[in-house]
Amino acid sequence: GGNIYEILPSFAPFLQGPANPPLLEEWVLEYRQLYDKVGKQHTTLFEGAHSTLSGLKELGVTCVILSNKGQRAIEAALLDFGLQPYFDLVIGDNPTLPLRKKPHPMAYDQVIKAKYPHVAPTQVLMVGDTLADLEFARNAGLQACWAAYGYGDSEACEAIAPAYTIQSLAQLPALVQLKA
Repeated sequence: GGNIYEILPSFAPFLQGPANPPLLEEWVLEYRQLYDKVGKQHTTLFEGAHSTLSGLKELGVTCVILSNKGQRAIEAALLDFGLQPYFDLVIGDNPTLPLRKKPHPMAYDQVIKAKYPHVAPTQVLMVGDTLADLEFARNAGLQACWAAYGYGDSEACEAIAPAYTIQSLAQLPALVQLKA
């Protein structure tokens, strides 16, 4: 859930500081190239992903992906797993659309709200498994649903006090219907 530009320097302290942006960019590019090569073999879907997303589509729910992960990696994973038909908009880290990373609300304010001007923030549910996701929801004025089955730090995510918590992806359609 973290931002690669913040995470890499925590593992390689020599990348920290304002003097190292070119080196950090080089490392980010190298990481992304490596991820493009081997990421799929280390990626699995949460149980029930296809049936849950299909059910949301049948309910008429607009699904958007907002990730700090690279745009190309997200699109490749959606294609590889056959999930692209379920998503109406995909926003990742993309040099052609420079946005501040989650938890900053820029992606909501400048992209999502612009694409869906008829949708009030109260109609949007941010579902995420990390602190960055939950803080993004708070910063954008959206309700948050913590996906407790994911990879986030339980203590930090619970401290945000999200409006909803789900223990499995399969619980999401019922929650969406309840909110409607």
